[in-house]
Amino acid sequence: MKANRMKHALESIARRGVPDDIDLRAHITSKIERKTFMLTLRARPVMAVLIALLCILLLGGVVYALGRSLGYIPGYGIVEQNVQMRILSEPVSQTRDGITITITEALLTSDRLFVTSTTENIPDNLIVPMSDFKTVTCKGNWIYQLPDGSQLSFVALGSNKMSTPLDVNKVTDMTLRIPCATSDVPVGALPENWEFHLRFIPAPAGMFEKFPVIEYTPVPVPTIPTGTPAAETNITATPALNPISITKLIDTGDSYILIGEIAPQGLVSEVPLTPGSLYSKYCKHGPSLTLQDANGQEISEESTADIDLGTPTANTPEAFSWARKFKKEGLALPLTIKYKDEHWCSASAGPYELNINNNPQPGDEWQVNQQFDVSGVPVTLDKMRVIGPQIATSGGGYIFQLTYPTDHGDLALDYIAVNGYLPINSGFGGGGSDTTVIPPGIAGYDLSEEFPVPPKGKLMIEFIYEVLASQQTWSLQWRP
Repeated sequence: MKANRMKHALESIARRGVPDDIDLRAHITSKIERKTFMLTLRARPVMAVLIALLCILLLGGVVYALGRSLGYIPGYGIVEQNVQMRILSEPVSQTRDGITITITEALLTSDRLFVTSTTENIPDNLIVPMSDFKTVTCKGNWIYQLPDGSQLSFVALGSNKMSTPLDVNKVTDMTLRIPCATSDVPVGALPENWEFHLRFIPAPAGMFEKFPVIEYTPVPVPTIPTGTPAAETNITATPALNPISITKLIDTGDSYILIGEIAPQGLVSEVPLTPGSLYSKYCKHGPSLTLQDANGQEISEESTADIDLGTPTANTPEAFSWARKFKKEGLALPLTIKYKDEHWCSASAGPYELNINNNPQPGDEWQVNQQFDVSGVPVTLDKMRVIGPQIATSGGGYIFQLTYPTDHGDLALDYIAVNGYLPINSGFGGGGSDTTVIPPGIAGYDLSEEFPVPPKGKLMIEFIYEVLASQQTWSLQWRP
């Protein structure tokens, strides 16, 4: 009861100076309306700074991503700034039958493992040539086993990122099993199934110099690709988005490292089989990425092998990640990132019937002088010559010598299909070298193909070319 009486008394005192019919809404509204956006910013300077920074970043085409702190360690890659790290206590080495494998360094974090090693004294005569597809070579993945018997698993082949994070502070020992000293020798040619005991200790403070990694959230920039016909530049439809984006920037003091993605759109990778053809018709894209300075000069780049690019975030066909490292010294800014997307499609000429004798011998030659058309380009098969085996599994083959007009750089011979015969080795050469007179504007090249059994008798031959169907070039300017 006392509380109620006190409440009523206070309300009575308050009403003495405030009439019952007063309307405060108009007064309050007028105060709110007069408080402009600039007054708000003056009252909140921190907000003003953040908004100004956001506007600058938007105009630059990127927005800094907040919340994550990454660092770059040269030779190891990108890690979390405050991540716990353990290192190999000392190098571990073994020698068997004169072959030495040394685990020189190892760096372990909760989700990554970096290992460097050397292998010495591999005999050159045991190395299997790249052209030898028959010899079975030693293969197998390195296995990292913890004391409890579990094995480290990784996100993808060749990646140092572990699929299951671990408590790095509890890892003091690990067993490394290496099945092969190298995968370039035949099975059993060298000692196999190596085993190393690795001991890890905490990395001393300040042991690794970490360079901050600035992350960007790309802002799509509507652009029209260079090379678009003038009649199409005034289109009213929504223009395509620039496929180039920058996702990370690293400043190492004397160099910059740019990391980004390319997300092409609307690509066609396959077209139907041509009826009656000896080959599968296809289309493919030939992407290339270059950096140019403000003077239009291409910038020389350094290795970025220590950076794991991972999977691109763009969910589009044929998207890929990229990284470029380049020196600051003498760099003329702004930098221009150029991405060229060439669309190549296969085209064939033939099949043509050629009669070869039933006993071709190395050195035999035929003057063919067969001209054919490849997407409007006249190409001539001048001659064929028999060659002996160049690899152990070959029975010999042919060199096809061809000539074509030099002003057609948008044409490239892919291979020559001989009906009923599968080549096992091929290679391009200069071509036309033994032609006495080459008319102006004509260039030559040759293609050698080897087979388990050399084709002979009546042959059906088809020439498969890659033709440049279209190309687009996109660019994005950047400055630090």
